[in-house]
Amino acid sequence: MGLANKLVNYYIEKNPRQGMWETTEVTPYSLFKNYTEGKEKGLRLTSFGWNLMRKDFTHYSHQLPTGFRLNAGHLIGLQHHCSWPYYIGAGYLRLFGEADNIEVRLVNNDIVLWLNSLSTLGQGKF
Repeated sequence: MGLANKLVNYYIEKNPRQGMWETTEVTPYSLFKNYTEGKEKGLRLTSFGWNLMRKDFTHYSHQLPTGFRLNAGHLIGLQHHCSWPYYIGAGYLRLFGEADNIEVRLVNNDIVLWLNSLSTLGQGKF
């Protein structure tokens, strides 16, 4: 069972129907934007998934520079690299993986440099 399914089961067992969940069923597709059944990757959170996970798990916020836009290479790199969920929104990249956060810190918190390195890896250019 992949991490996405484990997280869905965690939230269903924690509170089967409560509050904001009444209108949204908790499924891998409601938590993750790029979920693909049978694959371990695809952990980009939807806003619904972000609102659930931020209350229960430690996350690390990294502000994106003004005017910076993620391109397809960045998204592919994040999808292939991150083994924990992440959320992109409102000028921030929020990582739930401690190892991913440490990598960003190792490049002097330069989120653009880190994303560009993932973009290169995602495209198979080493």
